[in-house]
Amino acid sequence: MSARRTWTIINVSLIFIGIMLVLNLLNVSLPTFGKAQYWIDKEEPLCVVNWKEGFNQWDDLDRCCFESLKQLDCYKEKLFIEGQTYGFDWVCRTDGGVKYWLNNKAYNYCRTQLF
Repeated sequence: MSARRTWTIINVSLIFIGIMLVLNLLNVSLPTFGKAQYWIDKEEPLCVVNWKEGFNQWDDLDRCCFESLKQLDCYKEKLFIEGQTYGFDWVCRTDGGVKYWLNNKAYNYCRTQLF
């Protein structure tokens, strides 16, 4: 392989890596390929339903995904109760007051489901 071709491959690779780093810096969420992100995360998928002051864990993850993705809005937010942080990173809610709290593993699983 010629030296010019080698440098071209190296430069294109570095530009690609630079673009990926800039997107990461800007918190752009890129789609994952397959279920790689689901299997890398070692925590259990968790879903909790919050209505008024009550929190109830929902063990049927598929049904939780179906209900949470029907909501108007899903966004990243930490769950704080009395100054303590819990392991939920996503909340899906509507104006009715019901909130579905999901950890990263459950949210990523829900995004891969076809409903």
